[in-house]
Amino acid sequence: MFSRRMCRLCSGDHFSGYKSGLTLTPAALFVLFTVFIQTLFSVCGATIIHLPLKYAVGVEKRPTGGEELKRAMRSIDPVTQRVVGISGEGYYLDVNVGTPPQKMQVLIDTGSSNFALAASPNPYISHYFHRENSSTYRATGETVYVPYTQGEWKGDLGVDAVTLDSLPNVTIHPNIAFITHSDSFFIPGADWQGIVGLAYQSIARPNSLVPFWDALHHEGDIEDVFSMQLCGSSHSHNPNTRGSKEGSMVLGGISEELYSGSILYTPIVKEMYYEVVITDILVGGESLKMDCKEYNYDKTIVDSGTTHLRLPTRVFLAVVNAIKRRIDFVEHPLLAVITDIFWTGDSLVCWGNLTEAFSLFPPVTLSLILAGSREKYFKLHLSPQYYLRYVEDNMNGVFGLHQTCLKFGISPSESGAVLGALLMESFYVVFDRKNRQIGFAATTCDPPDPNSPFINSSVDGPYTDGGNLTSCQYQRAIEEHSTLLIVTYVMGAICVVCVTPLVILFIQWQMQKCKKGRERIPNNDSR
Repeated sequence: MFSRRMCRLCSGDHFSGYKSGLTLTPAALFVLFTVFIQTLFSVCGATIIHLPLKYAVGVEKRPTGGEELKRAMRSIDPVTQRVVGISGEGYYLDVNVGTPPQKMQVLIDTGSSNFALAASPNPYISHYFHRENSSTYRATGETVYVPYTQGEWKGDLGVDAVTLDSLPNVTIHPNIAFITHSDSFFIPGADWQGIVGLAYQSIARPNSLVPFWDALHHEGDIEDVFSMQLCGSSHSHNPNTRGSKEGSMVLGGISEELYSGSILYTPIVKEMYYEVVITDILVGGESLKMDCKEYNYDKTIVDSGTTHLRLPTRVFLAVVNAIKRRIDFVEHPLLAVITDIFWTGDSLVCWGNLTEAFSLFPPVTLSLILAGSREKYFKLHLSPQYYLRYVEDNMNGVFGLHQTCLKFGISPSESGAVLGALLMESFYVVFDRKNRQIGFAATTCDPPDPNSPFINSSVDGPYTDGGNLTSCQYQRAIEEHSTLLIVTYVMGAICVVCVTPLVILFIQWQMQKCKKGRERIPNNDSR
């Protein structure tokens, strides 16, 4: 492109009107500079990465004066929505969808952003949403497909009216995917017929839709904060209360009745999932002493839709080995039944005395960055009565045997660390989207085993490290490439600015040669 422009500069058609001693005006210099910029980027165009832009829904200008007072008066105080769950099958809440309302139960998932309901029969669910019976249902004509770590679904995108029992006077209109086909998504025996994703809009499919929480925040005038107390482990080992696992989700704030002590916050480092940063992991109070980036490879998220505490494979193996070193297999020969497949979650270990079982395992501690600081952190102490999950034994009571079987609740991950429901059951968790932080506090749920020497999990801190803990965040390759690309463009622009004067001098020199060459050519008319 540049060489063709230079040939045109030497033609008499374009420059016959210029005289000796030609100079370029500022406007001409600007045109030349623009040409160079276009040329540079056209050469590099094949390597440009187009990053998605986030679409902000319902952003309002900040009201002032009387408007602000009226808005404050309209705002709804935090309300508590009852949630129900079964260990290993997640937690769900009731929603009323359509006109007249159809009551549906939806799984609470902070690891996704789509609101989806079953809209066709499935052998694993009790009922589904009938679109034809709702006068407020509106189809958008789009289809959506969403895969998860386990399971997937496909459905038709639409909009309908939604209310909650805790907010009967608030009606919202989020985008809803009506599931028409699914594979390994619905769980046999589960009491939910859909899912409500509470993460950020940027990971919704498509990311132009209005997620459930965004609609509730804007249309319902709810503060951009919600919190959860999941008590699924409270009754796990009590035969008289199994099946009655419950919890609470507070919309628009926190409830002091659901936690004790102080709430310590860690920053949300990326508004896609609820991504946080682990700074260290300890077993029995002893650090694994790994590079802290490995704990967060390739991210760490807080996800109520995942059952276990999932850790990157290398970190998981280090945790298992550290637990094994803390267990005295010689003094407790019954522990010989713990084989390698127990640590992978493929086998159970049964005890007649839970207190003894829990006393043999050490606590696992996760350290998180303290919000507002680069050097401070706090600790989440996860007791064994939480990371050893109760599993029903079909042989229980047969031949007079009464034992409680446990399953290892920490598992390996190839897609980053996940602080799942197992950890969230141990604490009261606050999703403070307004201030981009997640809080943890001691829960007021009853412990799974009140007689255990480790009565409950706890939050401890803050502590000061002295280093820059934000460096523990794993930087994805695309971010590194994007940074390099930006640096390349900047350097290219600098080079263009430096070279432009030389090119201008060269152009003037060429034009002078062209003019002198034409002056030496004899004029045929003079003969």
